[in-house]
Amino acid sequence: WAPRVASDTAGNFVVSWTQDILGVATSGDVYAQRFLAGGAPFGGEFRVNTYTTNSQKNSSTAMDEDGDFVVVWESTGQDGSNEGIYGQRYTVVPQIGSVQINDGNAQRSMVNSLTVRFTKQVLFSGQPADAMILNGPNGQVAMSADLSQSTPAGTVVRLTFTGPGIIGGSLSDGNYTFIVNGNLILDDRGQNLDGDANGTFGGNYLMTLHRLFGDSNGDRTVDITDFLAFRSSFLQTANRTFDFNGDGVVDSSDFLSFRLRFLVSV
Repeated sequence: WAPRVASDTAGNFVVSWTQDILGVATSGDVYAQRFLAGGAPFGGEFRVNTYTTNSQKNSSTAMDEDGDFVVVWESTGQDGSNEGIYGQRYTVVPQIGSVQINDGNAQRSMVNSLTVRFTKQVLFSGQPADAMILNGPNGQVAMSADLSQSTPAGTVVRLTFTGPGIIGGSLSDGNYTFIVNGNLILDDRGQNLDGDANGTFGGNYLMTLHRLFGDSNGDRTVDITDFLAFRSSFLQTANRTFDFNGDGVVDSSDFLSFRLRFLVSV
C-alpha cells in the first residue's frame, strides 16, 4: 500500500510501497521495483529496509536524471523514538536489458540479427561491434553494428553478420556463444557495464543460441511441424524464414536445403 513513484529524464522509473506481513498487524517492510521506460519490469522487487523489527512504512522516493534513486521511510522504534526517518540510496549501474534474436522471432531457420538493448545510454571503447563476440562452429563471426534504434532511454545495438559462411544474411547451422565485454562499455560517468548483472561494475554478458535451417519454431529439430510451415511458405515472397539463399522467394532450391536437414537436430 501507499505506492510512490519517481522517474528519470529517459522515462525509466521506480515504485516503492509498504508491504504488510500477513497476520502481523504491527509489522511491515518497504519494497521497491524498477521499471524501464516502456513499463517492463527491470529486475525483481526488493526489500529496501534492513531493520525488520516493528513496522517500516510510509516510503517516499526520488530519482535523478541518470536513474540513481533514494528511498526514505518511517521506522518504528529503530532509533529509540516513535518514528525515525531512514533512507537508502541506490546507484544505477549500466546493464543489458535484453538481447533479441531475429527481432524476437522464435524461428531459428534464418538467424539474421542480434539486438542488444542497454538500460541506459552507453559509450564504447572503440567500435561497438568490437565489444561483442559471437563464436560458432567455424570460429568468430564478423559483425556490423547499427545504433540507429537508440533512444534517450538507452543504447540499442543491432548486429548483423558478414564474412565466410553467411548465406542469405544468416549464420550457418550450429551452436553459438554470444559475449558482451563489460570492460569495453561505459556509461557517461565512466562506469563499466555490469555485464553479468550481479549489481557491480564489470563482468561479461553471455548467451547461447543456435541456427538450424528449417527450424521454424526454435525447438532445435527440423520435423513435420516445420515441413508443414515450409509447405505453406512455398513460392511465397513475404515469409523469409525458409529463404535459404536470400533471393526473395521460397522455391525448389530452398526445399533442397530443407530436405537435407529433415529430422536433423542441433
